[in-house]
Amino acid sequence: MPAARRLGPLEITLIVIDVVLIGVLIFLLATAPEGPDGNADDGPTTSAEPTEPVTDETTSGTSTQAVTAPEGALEIAEFQSPSGNIWCTIGDTAAVCQINDIDYQPPQIEGCADNDLAGKIVQVSVEGAEYPCPTANIAGAEAGERAVLDYEQTTAVGDFMCTSERDGVTCTNLSTGSAFTITRNGPSLG
Repeated sequence: MPAARRLGPLEITLIVIDVVLIGVLIFLLATAPEGPDGNADDGPTTSAEPTEPVTDETTSGTSTQAVTAPEGALEIAEFQSPSGNIWCTIGDTAAVCQINDIDYQPPQIEGCADNDLAGKIVQVSVEGAEYPCPTANIAGAEAGERAVLDYEQTTAVGDFMCTSERDGVTCTNLSTGSAFTITRNGPSLG
């Protein structure tokens, strides 16, 4: 029986490097995001999916965007859904929507007790999506006096875009990708 050959220093070094690389690969696979947005796939969502960052040439030329508005997006700052149940205002610092008829229990908002509008208004800003504690209807024209954003249409104004869909409206901050969807069955924040 032939004698076993001993491994040389170069072969041992290559084996150690292989083991380290395999360990790093396993670690990266174990900690990698589970979906395109970094979250587990919990089923379908109506929130806009972030795309690769691009330079926003319409502002300073140096800011990046997490989401881009679709080609052909309208530029309507105050609009309502075709049903008239949801109306929104896109301003300089936030996109805000209000809903009239709901089929959900509005969430409790800290410091906002006994407010009939609480949970019926949602907004997205650079800080993210949230339920504000409203003191009045959202800014702008009355609900019935706004332009109608037809289903499957998108409006983009400044750093925000909103899309009208049959089941509600989704508004997104283009620079952060933060978004909300407001529907008769309840808003979702992301």
